[in-house]
Amino acid sequence: MSMVFRTYQPEVIFHAAAHKHVGLMQVNVPEAITNNVLGTRNLVELAAEHEVERFVMISSDKAVNPTSIMGVTKRIAELVVNDAAATAGKPFVSVRFGNVLGSRGSVVPIFKAQIAAGGPVTVSDRA
Repeated sequence: MSMVFRTYQPEVIFHAAAHKHVGLMQVNVPEAITNNVLGTRNLVELAAEHEVERFVMISSDKAVNPTSIMGVTKRIAELVVNDAAATAGKPFVSVRFGNVLGSRGSVVPIFKAQIAAGGPVTVSDRA
């Protein structure tokens, strides 16, 4: 990865790499930690070292109140990114997404119907 950073000198990184299958992570805890937490830490450290301007980690809604290994590892990764932002003084952020667009439970069909009806498009949290 250091060679990639030296060669291409990225200005913005979108970090979406992670294990996201809850069931598999429940039975493969060391892999979840290695990939989701340590992989994020390694990438964030390289980004800071190479003075990348912006870092965006794609997280999961499962990190809000984690009840699974996957959610916990994504939450820890968010904290790693937050700490790096504070330390580097750069806009390193995490964004949370829920269901994959177009998957069962996706909000896309709801939004399309709202748009077709002339709006408004509503986004709400039942909590």
